Amino acid sequence: MLSLLGQGRPRQELCFPKAWRRRRLGGEAPPPPSKWCSIMYSDRYRLIYVKCAKTAGTTLLSYFSACGFPASKDRCLRMAALSNATAVRHLLDVWPDYFVFGFSRNVLLRAVSQHRYLSTFTKPGCPLVPWERFCRDPYAPGDYCEATPRCCAATAEHHYLHASPQANCITTADGGTALDWLGRMERLEDDFRRLLAILNNRSGVPRLPTELTPRFKARASACSPRCRRGLAWEGGPGAEDTCDRMALFSGRHTQCYDSITQFFAEDIQLLH
Repeated sequence: MLSLLGQGRPRQELCFPKAWRRRRLGGEAPPPPSKWCSIMYSDRYRLIYVKCAKTAGTTLLSYFSACGFPASKDRCLRMAALSNATAVRHLLDVWPDYFVFGFSRNVLLRAVSQHRYLSTFTKPGCPLVPWERFCRDPYAPGDYCEATPRCCAATAEHHYLHASPQANCITTADGGTALDWLGRMERLEDDFRRLLAILNNRSGVPRLPTELTPRFKARASACSPRCRRGLAWEGGPGAEDTCDRMALFSGRHTQCYDSITQFFAEDIQLLH
C-alpha cells in the first residue's frame, strides 16, 4: 500500500518537507519526495478509494456522498485521517481484504485541467502563473504560493499536491501497484458502471445502487470565463482558441508536449 501511512506526522511534512520546498525556491527541481495520496474508505462496503487529484474525484464523490442516512442506505466514503495513528492502523489491517480502486486521466488533458484549476486560487490583482511556465514545470504554482502567499487563496502544499504525478497514488514505495482496479476518466461513466458490477458481485457486503448521479453526465462549458482566465499566458491569449486544450501542445506551445510528457513520464509508462 502507499508508503506514508502510519507515519503520524502532519500532512504537509509528509508530502512536501521544508527541505524539499527550500530546494524548489533555491532554483532546483527535485523529484516528488514521496508516495502520498488522499484515501477514502467504507467499512460497510469493505472499500478503499485512492483519490488522485484532478481525476474525476468530485464526480465520484457525488455518488459516494450519501452520508448521515440510515445505515441501510449509507454509501458514504470517509476521508482517512492519516495523522491519526488508530485510523492508520485500521487501514493497514484492512487494506489486504478491502477492494481498493482509483481513477486515472490522460496526462495532457490532466495538465490543462490542473493549470485551469490552480489558476482559480490566484487572488484578484495578482498575476497568474502562465501556461508556458506551468507546462515547463507543473510545480511552478506551488513555488509561486510559497514565495508570494499573499497572492494565493490556498496553500503552496495544496498546489503541489494537485500538480503531483498520478503514479504517487497508484503505486507503492517499491514500485508495485497500490490498487485492485483502475478506471479511466476518459470513459468515466462506463468504467464506473463496470466497477459497480465488480463490487456488487462480492459476497458478504451490501449491494450498491446502480443508478448514477446526474454529475456523471454533466459537462462543463468548454469555454467558460474561468477557463479563459485559467489559460492565460505571457503576452496574452494571442490568436489561439484558448479553450482548445490540444492547441496548448502545438504551434508555439510545442515544447509543452515534451516538457509535460517528461514531467509525467512515470504516469505515461504506467497508464499508456
